[in-house]
Amino acid sequence: MSVYCCRLLLVAFVSVSSWWQSNAYRVGDAIRMTYQTPTETLDVLRMQRPLFGISSYTKFDVEDVNRFSLVFEDGIRPLPWIDIAQGSQYLEQVKITFVYSKSGDGTIEHMSSQTTYSNGPSQMFSVEYEWIEEAPVDLTIGVGIMMLLTTITSLVFLIQACRIIEKEDGATDGHQMQYGGGGYGMSHKSY
Repeated sequence: MSVYCCRLLLVAFVSVSSWWQSNAYRVGDAIRMTYQTPTETLDVLRMQRPLFGISSYTKFDVEDVNRFSLVFEDGIRPLPWIDIAQGSQYLEQVKITFVYSKSGDGTIEHMSSQTTYSNGPSQMFSVEYEWIEEAPVDLTIGVGIMMLLTTITSLVFLIQACRIIEKEDGATDGHQMQYGGGGYGMSHKSY
């Protein structure tokens, strides 16, 4: 049973660590992205995808749909539904702001969007990708604190375990003394 549990934990660790590494980006890497309508999901052209950490601008054709969404990182980060038209105004621009971190692995921390509408229909709308770098974090301080807390916790458990063992040894010695020191109900006399 314990071999089965160890294998299960190993598989879980490998799965989580490979997922974590698959979402790490370097500056300039293309972000996975799809164009989603109420009826279908389409891949976008590579030139329309945002590049990690680099602000850019692209255009999309207006499809024969009333609304759409842009979905990033294999469905993990979708934008809310965006209407092509609102009354007599039509979609002109979608500005997507990414907040990212380059500390350790490059990751997208937060994402938001803002739409702009104008009068008169258009066959295209623009998408602007804006990247804002999150303040760098010094990981060495956090690691040092975690190591200190781990050491203190380990020492506390070690001391408690020693106390429990001492109490059990003391109780056993008293039990032997009560029956004449011969151990568990035996005396020095032989019958």
